[in-house]
Amino acid sequence: MPRVSETTKGPSPRHPTATLDLVPCWIGAWTGTGGMCPVGRAVLSSARPMSTSATDAAGRFQRVVCASVTAMEVRVANAGDAAALSRVHAETWEDTYVGQVSDALAHERIAKARARDWAEYGELRTRTGGGVVVLIRDQQVVGFCEFGPTEDADDDPQRIGHIMRVYVHPLHQGHGGGKLLVESACARLAGDGYDEATLWTLEAPTNRAHGFYAHLGWTNEGICNSEQPPDVRYRRRLS
Repeated sequence: MPRVSETTKGPSPRHPTATLDLVPCWIGAWTGTGGMCPVGRAVLSSARPMSTSATDAAGRFQRVVCASVTAMEVRVANAGDAAALSRVHAETWEDTYVGQVSDALAHERIAKARARDWAEYGELRTRTGGGVVVLIRDQQVVGFCEFGPTEDADDDPQRIGHIMRVYVHPLHQGHGGGKLLVESACARLAGDGYDEATLWTLEAPTNRAHGFYAHLGWTNEGICNSEQPPDVRYRRRLS
């Protein structure tokens, strides 16, 4: 079962003067020729310096501070996003999980992420009743969320939706992008008639995603799968 990577590494930093505004907008479906579907746009602005990220000489992601106004937009992914999706998937997985899972598993998952054909995979996800939305910042894909009907045997796929993957690239974390992606996916699932949504994330207490999901209203069910290391399932009502 795919593991959700909560790549915001916990709740975003709080800035007393910051505002987060959601402004409705409209864009086309996966192929660009289908129906129109609502997405969100978030503008995070602050009069104070905001944290961003860079890499040091060893290639490690490091947090630095600069003055900025950040604009993020969520839209439906398209075939032209495939290369960016593979890069975000692999680099974020590496930054999030290396050191928390075995070296062999890390090598396998990173290689698999780099090799995935997101153009084909995105179309498949859409055909099966789900979708992929991407986070745009500075005209670049810096995150994504994959969602659809549940694939868990103990849930009803007609009633329960599922978040398969959430990734925000380490250089763009801490500005609300993870929340925007999750809320956009949940809104789409609710619009398709699902009553609840679930997701799986690493069960380890060192996984900072636990605080992030709790902050967004998800409930830890205490149900773990057979992955090694195990994942735990979260659930949230959509209506």
